[in-house]
Amino acid sequence: MKPFENAFVKSLSQEHGIIKFEDKLPEDILVGDLVGILPIHSCLSANLLRKN
Repeated sequence: MKPFENAFVKSLSQEHGIIKFEDKLPEDILVGDLVGILPIHSCLSANLLRKN
């Protein structure tokens, strides 16, 4: 699936995030679907790595 042009991450925490769509929710996304978010900031990425 390609990225959505009209969407952005409105808020994000360790447990969940809120995605905001400028228009309406695309018809091919249903409640309960899994959506991938690629972090663009190293702090969140580093925090999600395992610590030894």
